[in-house]
Amino acid sequence: PLETNHADGTRNITQPFVLPEELFQRWLKIADDLTVLGGQRLAFLLEDILEHSRHKAAHKEGRGHRHHKRNWMQALAINALVAAV
Repeated sequence: PLETNHADGTRNITQPFVLPEELFQRWLKIADDLTVLGGQRLAFLLEDILEHSRHKAAHKEGRGHRHHKRNWMQALAINALVAAV
C-alpha cells in the first residue's frame, strides 16, 4: 500500500517511498496497454478521416465510392424484414 493508516485516523506516505519491483512492473504494463490501445484508436480515427476524404473526392468527380464496411444485401434484408412487420 502507498499510504499508511494510523490509529488516530491520519494517513501518510512513508518517506522515502520505496517502489517495489512488482508494483513498478504492473504500472509499466498498464501504461503499455493503454498506450497501445490509444494508438489503435487513433489509427482507426485517422483511417476513417482518410476514407471520408476519399469519398468526398469521389463524389466531387461524380463517381460513387462504396463503403467497404456495409453489406448492401444484408441491409436490404433487414429493411425488408422491418417493412414486413
